[in-house]
Amino acid sequence: ADSDAFNTEEISLLEELADDLSFGIKTSRVEAEREKGRKELAVLGAIIEQGSEGVLIFDDEGICQYGNPAIEKICEIETRKMVGQPVKQLACYQRNLDFYQAVEQTIQTGEVHSGTYTNHKKDGTAYKIAAKISPVYGLSDENSSFVASVRDITMQLQLEEQLRTAQKMEAIATLSGGIAHDFNNILAAIITNTEMSLEDVQDPEIKENLEIVLKAGLRGKNLVKQIKT
Repeated sequence: ADSDAFNTEEISLLEELADDLSFGIKTSRVEAEREKGRKELAVLGAIIEQGSEGVLIFDDEGICQYGNPAIEKICEIETRKMVGQPVKQLACYQRNLDFYQAVEQTIQTGEVHSGTYTNHKKDGTAYKIAAKISPVYGLSDENSSFVASVRDITMQLQLEEQLRTAQKMEAIATLSGGIAHDFNNILAAIITNTEMSLEDVQDPEIKENLEIVLKAGLRGKNLVKQIKT
């Protein structure tokens, strides 16, 4: 409440204390932000490491920077041997040519590439992947790295093909069942009238012809039964 309550030395000490407190608060806040950032990165890293989708990361010169466990399982590759290697020198480059050429195009043009590619395992077994290769922009809005996300869709495509086959078979069954039913009605009329005619006719030659018709009708009836089955 008094004017000039502090002398020059005390004011100097208070200013120094204020500067120290300010520095401490700023440092504490920065450290808190860093810790928050570290935790967020740790969570993101765990998601990528434990995820079922394969991930490969390349820098702007096409050097492999990272591969997660899922990509090792999907593509049968050892990412520790890939890290630090250019795209064209990767051991799996030749057997998965279409995919890695798409990676190279994205690195060269900065354009996103996505599609289905046929890859091959070490023993030559072919499998299908759905992949998306896209640039990752840094703070300067320049392409600093590129990420390829890969998903094995071999089983999915097989199931889709099985479903299409089942649908075709169902359609054929419905069609053949309808035809068999209608044809059976026609044969029933032929067989019934032929049997009645055989009872009435006396001429041996006509009778022989009718017996041929009856045998053909009965064979047709058996065939219709097989179609319905």
